[in-house]
Amino acid sequence: MSKKHARALSATDAQPINKKAKGAEEKEMKPEPASDFIKLYAWVFEECVELEFQTSFGAARPADLEKLKTWKPNGRDGKKGIPDLLAVEFDTRHDSLSSDHDGSRDIAKLLDPYLSGKHGYVVDSTGNKPRDALMEFTLVNRKPAKGAFASVSIDRVSYSLNPEWHESDGRHRLHKWVTAVRIEYELKALRMVRRLLNAHRLSLDDRNSIDGNNSSDDEHPDDNENSDEDEHSNDSGCSDDDQSSDEDDVKAVANTNVTGNTGAEDTIESDSIRLYAWTYEDGYSDTVRFSAILPNDLNKLMVWKPKNKDDVEDRPELLELELGDHKWFEDDVEGRSRDIVKLFPSLIENEAEFWLHVDGEPNFAVLDVTVSKNQPEASPFVAVDISSAFYSPSDGFMSKEDSGAGNEEEHYLQKQDFCYVTAVEINRDVATAKMAQRLVKVYKEEAGSLLESKKRRA
Repeated sequence: MSKKHARALSATDAQPINKKAKGAEEKEMKPEPASDFIKLYAWVFEECVELEFQTSFGAARPADLEKLKTWKPNGRDGKKGIPDLLAVEFDTRHDSLSSDHDGSRDIAKLLDPYLSGKHGYVVDSTGNKPRDALMEFTLVNRKPAKGAFASVSIDRVSYSLNPEWHESDGRHRLHKWVTAVRIEYELKALRMVRRLLNAHRLSLDDRNSIDGNNSSDDEHPDDNENSDEDEHSNDSGCSDDDQSSDEDDVKAVANTNVTGNTGAEDTIESDSIRLYAWTYEDGYSDTVRFSAILPNDLNKLMVWKPKNKDDVEDRPELLELELGDHKWFEDDVEGRSRDIVKLFPSLIENEAEFWLHVDGEPNFAVLDVTVSKNQPEASPFVAVDISSAFYSPSDGFMSKEDSGAGNEEEHYLQKQDFCYVTAVEINRDVATAKMAQRLVKVYKEEAGSLLESKKRRA
């Protein structure tokens, strides 16, 4: 990337929005006095140049990321009121960020979290599994008398469909001094930055797909909790010869306490949810992955009625949980896990105990996983990505995004900031294992397995 192009990426922090007096004419008020300092999350748009020669960074204010949660597009391509996407450009007198000029003091020391190469700080607007980390810049309005600093300019930018172009609007260039740089590992912040990039580059139709509040009740009807027991038993999809015993197991799962878990797309007030999770003997991945389902969704399999062998409407949703920063459980990853071995001791000791086999007796255990919105201060945790699952005959179970099945929108649980596995218990209930078997079989054989079972009983 040329220096000219790198500068085109520079973008800016906006001035305070002028407010209009209530009931008055179109008269602008003076901006409120600026704070002595501001903080920005910063990242690299693309890995196009060597670290020390990358002098322009994407940026956003934490408060603007919060505004994005409630922002709605106005008109087909309207971006009125959209939270600012900014860029921070270091003084053009710096050919690199490793040596000082008139606009800096100890810049290499100041930017060590970046120049060390420990992280790439790259945020890609595509995909739902952001990795890496952000930088947090502290900026002041006046040149510091002592200590490390670097002068920067800040502009608003537009972000086009072509990720190589980030153009400044040139209207609100500000000049400030960076005085501190910190690594920000918070997964929620990283995901919000990705959503901000998406909001700036996508058309309205595409933005609707990343808006967690646009689904209608018709698309996700509530289950009829008063369905009679005959319907439950007739459509359970049982394939075992001992029909009566199997139905008893199914009803036992229905009586399981699953407080706190809700239906698809519901807003979840609780700070944590529970999921059942398991693995497969023939599963292979570069990272730790589980198949999973909400307990309430597993119960829906009892009353799900496919119309034909290709019908998957309202099918209970199989999920994938991915610990994307971990190849296994032995070592913690800074900012992404703490004492991970304490979360999965049983699985580490005997992984085969949690292998689900579609055929045969359900002689496996299920992990009862708690996923929380907030990272605990001292107890064990591991960051997790949640996505809808897809079955490939050649590759087995995986997320739809990884399968290439399409541009999978971010899962509603992830959009509600469920980020961290904070507790894991072992569920050895046979009825739960049997229902998990049945669910996996439905995904492998589509709805045909349930319909075939129903035919045999008829």
